[in-house]
Amino acid sequence: MALTALLRLVRFPNLIIVGITQWLIAQLVLGQAYQKESITPVLSMTELGFLILATICVTALGYVVNDILDYQIDLVNRPDKVIVGRKISVTLAKVIAIGLGAIGFLAALYLAISKGELEWLWLYPLFTGLLLLYPTVLKRHYLLGNLFVAFACAGTAGLVWLAERSAWRELEVLLQGQTQHLIVLFMLYAFVATWIREIVKDLEDQEGDRLQGRQSMALRWGIRRAKQLTWVLTLVLLVALGHLFSTSLFAELNNFGVLLVPTLMALLLYFSWIQYHAQEQKDYHRLSQYWKFFMLGGLAILFCYQLS
Repeated sequence: MALTALLRLVRFPNLIIVGITQWLIAQLVLGQAYQKESITPVLSMTELGFLILATICVTALGYVVNDILDYQIDLVNRPDKVIVGRKISVTLAKVIAIGLGAIGFLAALYLAISKGELEWLWLYPLFTGLLLLYPTVLKRHYLLGNLFVAFACAGTAGLVWLAERSAWRELEVLLQGQTQHLIVLFMLYAFVATWIREIVKDLEDQEGDRLQGRQSMALRWGIRRAKQLTWVLTLVLLVALGHLFSTSLFAELNNFGVLLVPTLMALLLYFSWIQYHAQEQKDYHRLSQYWKFFMLGGLAILFCYQLS
């Protein structure tokens, strides 16, 4: 098994983004506020590492299971990117999935025991179960599959906030509200941008979904209505980004962040124009790639957050 094939199977760049997201929420958004008021974080650096490890493992598990179960569809939609059954056997892919699930659970168990919060351990098997249901049940529904992926993406940041809730409550009211505002805005950004990209991917994958009898939004609602929903969601993103100008958060962004926000808003208008003219699979694929990079804009905003 080539290392490159394994890294492609688990979507290694996406896993790096997951880890960076949680680190930014813990160290920059909450960490700067804690330092200002001399509050000790709930999670030590080691414990934060275990939280990130558990999240990365369950995310990678989802990718592997999805590739195993979506083999026939992927042969139609993206034959050049098929890994399971070609570069990695189905049996080995299942072993990798089991290994990822086990490592993630052990990391979650360590955290639950070390923090004395075993009552939260149920979150891991619940989310793992939903990931296993995603390719076979949720993904076959024109709405539930897309919403699940969007919630999962937004929840990456929410997990850190949940773990740090007791220390976050010790912040003075202004800082508590400001950090909450930024985290909620980031989660909204991640949720809406991910949902839009999932719809665009449905538009891209119509042929394979139709052959497999899958009722994606593009097939269930039609191309025109699916596009209309993405434009409504794009408007939500525009409002959310524009909202930053009217809050105290904007004053906490460095010079790059001040330029980044209107740039992201302009990109939203550009993407809408591209989508309006998109007709072929290659057009939707290009747009899907654009949205993937746009989602990094939310991380860039977090990087620009400099608490004065």
